[in-house]
Amino acid sequence: MAEYEKPTDRTYKKTEEMKLKFGVRVSGGKSYSMVEVCGYERKGRGPTVGTEVQAHVLVVDGDEDNKARFLGADVGVDVGLDLKSFEKDGHVLGVEVRARSTLTEFNTGPINVHVGAGVSTGAKIEGGTFAAKLAGSGFMVGKRIGGSVFDNEISIDTAALFGKGWLW
Repeated sequence: MAEYEKPTDRTYKKTEEMKLKFGVRVSGGKSYSMVEVCGYERKGRGPTVGTEVQAHVLVVDGDEDNKARFLGADVGVDVGLDLKSFEKDGHVLGVEVRARSTLTEFNTGPINVHVGAGVSTGAKIEGGTFAAKLAGSGFMVGKRIGGSVFDNEISIDTAALFGKGWLW
């Protein structure tokens, strides 16, 4: 999350749309954070609610398509009855509870990889993707296609690869 306004900032708090986002770090620069805790709370209007907290030893932010996180954990929950979930990120139809540890996670272009362990469980549609997991193992299909085993996950953004995507 490259949310810090200045490279020397240690905290941030922002409100955008229905989200309250925050972050705290020990040290960092323009494109990295050392020992960072961040999270969000979906609040207020709309049929989607949720919260998440993440803590990582190292977070590297490139541009929007290139990010990496190392040695950490995240916990969270999303619940929603929002039909905008078929097209917009941040809108959820279904429920998901997340609990996982991270050795490394990275996004590079359309590919997302998470290596660690977890027991995330739920079924939801968000941003045009249907995802289902039980004890961290499951699949996703739609705008993103991928699978996971105990929250070790790989997925590909089909919209980035093929224009609008396969299903719309």
